Amino acid sequence: MMISMYRVSSRDVYANLALEHWIWKNMDFNRRKIILFWRNSPTVVIGRHQNPWLECKVNTPGVQLARRQSGGGTVYHDAENLNITVFTNQQGYCRRNNLGLTCQALKDKWGLDLSVNKKDDIILNGHWKVSGSSSRLTRDKAYHHYTLLIHTNLEALSSALMSDMADRITSTSATASIKSPVRNLSSVCTEITCEEACEAVAYYFNNKTLGKVETISPQDEDQFPGILQLTEEQKDYEWLFGKTPPFVVRHSFIVVQDQVSITVKSYIEVQKGMIKEAAFTTDSSVIPLYMLASLQHTVKGTRLWPSELSYTLARFIHDHNNNLSQTLCEAWFTSLFYK
Repeated sequence: MMISMYRVSSRDVYANLALEHWIWKNMDFNRRKIILFWRNSPTVVIGRHQNPWLECKVNTPGVQLARRQSGGGTVYHDAENLNITVFTNQQGYCRRNNLGLTCQALKDKWGLDLSVNKKDDIILNGHWKVSGSSSRLTRDKAYHHYTLLIHTNLEALSSALMSDMADRITSTSATASIKSPVRNLSSVCTEITCEEACEAVAYYFNNKTLGKVETISPQDEDQFPGILQLTEEQKDYEWLFGKTPPFVVRHSFIVVQDQVSITVKSYIEVQKGMIKEAAFTTDSSVIPLYMLASLQHTVKGTRLWPSELSYTLARFIHDHNNNLSQTLCEAWFTSLFYK
């Protein structure tokens, strides 16, 4: 079978995922296997059936959020993580073969102790995860994509994948990630780079012969008609958040009014990334019931996103025009998005 290998010039996760999807939709893999090597700027990438609020900090400065077409768990990408996608027909699909070739390439080049576990993770020195996999299959085609932690910022990875809302989310059918201890390949081999890892893996995929790895751009509308529209769709709230399975957020927060601490219980139902139902209750008479009922009504239909919810709450504060409404909204908003 013919093999074509491509290196993507972009570091834009939305453009790169759009390119991956374009190739999947438009190319025939019955006579040709395609290998795609790509990297992104700092990004949390969630699986198709995951809940971003459960998996990560959804509004981390300098870190983008993306949802991929395949299932599986959440991963963190930056420019020092190498992504590899292997496109084949259904008969040629074999995750363990792809991972085995990758391990052998890195072993032969740098003497690394790598193995593939039962979950199709690549493991360094028998313990540390350096690669996670996900796939998409249909009746006639398939792709398998996986990561390689070369010299990723692991502190940023750990911070970005720590959700402030996870312990308050209930009643969800979303796929949950399984956390594993991770390490960079550069921790045991300081000279390894993404570029050299790409070349080593490409050499093995090409049956240990030097093959051309062509550089392509996902912004090339002439080469990939419709790619720019696909890129915009990757950024859309309806895709990023609206595809999240329904869930409930329950928690309590404290409102301080006239030096009195008041506990308020919050309950919100979220569907398609929007607040469908809300309820606020308290045993205190300091906060009038009509104000809580008004807040419930006001937030319904709002996207569960800091900037949009902040705008909705600003209208509520303006309508009620008193210190208590502002204190109530600020306490709820802060407790909801920030521990």
